[in-house]
Amino acid sequence: MLARGVLATFRYDEATTLAAIGVPTLVITGDGDRVLVPQASAHMADTLPHAELLALQDARHQALLQRHLTFDEELTAFADQCLAAAAARAA
Repeated sequence: MLARGVLATFRYDEATTLAAIGVPTLVITGDGDRVLVPQASAHMADTLPHAELLALQDARHQALLQRHLTFDEELTAFADQCLAAAAARAA
């Protein structure tokens, strides 16, 4: 049963959904991830209308744990940027 589920992911396509997401999005990958390869994350970032791609260096599938300090810094910067833009629109 698990094998069927994994095989089904090869046909899974959410490009329509991704294109409809209208909020800023930070797509994060590890540059050495062999499970969710960086090319898939790059495709997501290209498909999302308001996305940035962050490739954590020397990191694999557990990138947010392996490079947690960089992850925290980048996520905080992205959130600050989003909040500043929202505040500017509201003013």
